Formats: sequence, C-alpha cells, structure tokens
Amino acid sequence: MVKGKRNKAWIFLKPLCWDLWLMTPASFVFTCTVVWALEHRINEEFRGPLAHQIVLLLHSSLCIQFSTKIISTPMTHESIQNRGNVGYMVGSIVVDRLRSLHVEEPYLKPYKTAEKFAED
Repeated sequence: MVKGKRNKAWIFLKPLCWDLWLMTPASFVFTCTVVWALEHRINEEFRGPLAHQIVLLLHSSLCIQFSTKIISTPMTHESIQNRGNVGYMVGSIVVDRLRSLHVEEPYLKPYKTAEKFAED
C-alpha cells in the first residue's frame, strides 16, 4: 500500500468538527425520544417488548432524519437545468417549491403514479 493512500480514503471526514460529531447522535436520540413520546400512547406498534420498541424507534428516527435531509437539500435552478427534467407527483407541494425556485415549466414533469415515475 502506498504511504498516505489510506488516509485519503477518509479525507471526507476531515471538515467535520467534534461539535457536529456529538450533535448528530444527540439529535438522533432526541428524535427517538420525541417519536416514542408521541406514538407510545396512541400507536399499538410502539408497545410491547423493549427490543421491538427500540428497533421501531431506530427505524422511525432514521426515516425522519433522512427525509428531513432530502427536503432540506439545496436545489438550484442551474443544477436542475444541468440534470434535465424534474419529476413530481401530481398534487404534490413539490411543484410549488420548484416554481418558487424559478424552474421553468419545460423542466417539470408530472407523474400520476409512482409506477410511471419508476418507468422513466
């Protein structure tokens, strides 16, 4: 192995400071706690054995955090034009957001079903 090559594999971690490393699991635990507190009383799936609840909380929290990151990912008009069309489900609020970003109509492609979206 070439000297220094191993360190380059992890170079993407270098810009992250310790505050971020500590905040990420803290926010994950906080999200799990909030989801459990809100769902435990009204949702039967959040009752039962502790192991089942923990797995369900981890799954719910991961889904929430990933969807939040996807929604908050900045999308510029230039990046959309460089990639081509942007698909959206008919009736979704996404199209309003894209229009507010001044995405031109020729780049917007509506889909009525998820199956049609997957076909393209």
